[in-house]
Amino acid sequence: MSSQVYRSKRCVNQQRGITLIELMVGMIVGLIVLSAVLYVFLVTLRTEKDVYNSSLLIREASAINDIMSGEFRRIGYNSASVAASSSEVALRQASDCFVYRYDKDETTPGYDSFFAFRRTVDVDGIGYLAYGTGVSTASCSGSWARVTPPSVDLTALSFQPLVSAAVGSSTTDFAQYVEYEFTLGIPNETLWRQVSGKSVKIRNDISQ
Repeated sequence: MSSQVYRSKRCVNQQRGITLIELMVGMIVGLIVLSAVLYVFLVTLRTEKDVYNSSLLIREASAINDIMSGEFRRIGYNSASVAASSSEVALRQASDCFVYRYDKDETTPGYDSFFAFRRTVDVDGIGYLAYGTGVSTASCSGSWARVTPPSVDLTALSFQPLVSAAVGSSTTDFAQYVEYEFTLGIPNETLWRQVSGKSVKIRNDISQ
């Protein structure tokens, strides 16, 4: 009889739960492991976001340069191949609005209406590049279309007047350039900024 009672007590002792100290130690270890996993997740997420922001700025800056330089290289072109003066084909209205013209449709010899680029701000306060057609040379007003997406913020855009440089030792032949610079950023991300720009050579036969 006594041996049966002894075995019963041993079973009770073997089935008892973990102590409070053991439970607390286990929770602490679990929290440490969970914190490490969460830290790795946050670092990975931040790195992925940085890579995305960087590639987005590079891509959009390259697209802006391609669009603007492609347009500016056409300044002064007309299907009749008639030389024009700089005052007829390019007119800088302000540092953030550049107006120009060329024969775009080639339906009839001669220039089409004025085109332009400028920086505009939308209702959310995000700056973007706008392309204008039928632009007034007096007020820079016209029909404007958005070029850059809302995912990037064009914080600055400036143009310089036509820059002329004599070709060789000539006093009558000049090479002319349109110079521009812009700053592109990520909305609500003040640390992400990229400055870009170009000096675009236009037709040699445009007289001053």
